[in-house]
Amino acid sequence: DPFEDSVDRPPEPQRIARRDVRGQIINYAAEIFARQHRTHVFSLIILGEYVRLVRWDRSGAVFTERIPYVDEPQHLSEFLWRF
Repeated sequence: DPFEDSVDRPPEPQRIARRDVRGQIINYAAEIFARQHRTHVFSLIILGEYVRLVRWDRSGAVFTERIPYVDEPQHLSEFLWRF
């Protein structure tokens, strides 16, 4: 998981593997912005039984808490239906 949900910790995790994954998804978003004229991009990060939604713009990203889409599929299906 490239992000941290804990309130008492910064949103950027300190483990090297998690930072590498975060860097990889940042590169994906940067490539999209470099090749397409967009104001924002949405990403779905599948984490086993969880999913995280990320909204990227040219100044940064906003991400959700992990959503247990296996146990509560209505949140993910609601997002995809509205998208």
